[in-house]
Amino acid sequence: MYHTKLQFVTIVVEDDYDAYVIFESLNSKGMDLSVADLLKNKVLNNIKDDRDQEIILNDWDDLVKTIQDIPSNFVDYIRVYWNAYKGF
Repeated sequence: MYHTKLQFVTIVVEDDYDAYVIFESLNSKGMDLSVADLLKNKVLNNIKDDRDQEIILNDWDDLVKTIQDIPSNFVDYIRVYWNAYKGF
């Protein structure tokens, strides 16, 4: 018989920058983060106003939901969008 234990760890940081750095560091140890996860982390790291972060996070989630309805993946969508934006 197997018993699984679940442990929670609380990490208190002084600012959002530290939180994003810890997020990337901790998540790089286990299952690989997707490019979309890393990009989202970088985008949110550069938004300093909490209200703006909430707006961006909601917009990001809406975008992901919209893209899930088309036969592509989020990373491909971002790559094509970025190339079009930069004129490649």
